[in-house]
Amino acid sequence: MPLEKQSLIDQVEAALLKEITMGKWPQTLPGLRSLAKELQVSVPTLSAAIDRLVSKGILSSQGGRKRFRIQKSQ
Repeated sequence: MPLEKQSLIDQVEAALLKEITMGKWPQTLPGLRSLAKELQVSVPTLSAAIDRLVSKGILSSQGGRKRFRIQKSQ
């Protein structure tokens, strides 16, 4: 049975979710450029992964700036 390959966006989304769950960033994510550099991906790839987490309700956009707040589960 062939294994499914994960896209880079899928991998970044999973990495972000893991770090969020582990409490690496208690309230907000770092800036996009610094986070992209840390994950060694482009800003557009990171943005696509973040957009997925926003659509799932895990992150929310914070104001007009490109900052993302981590939603606490109830």
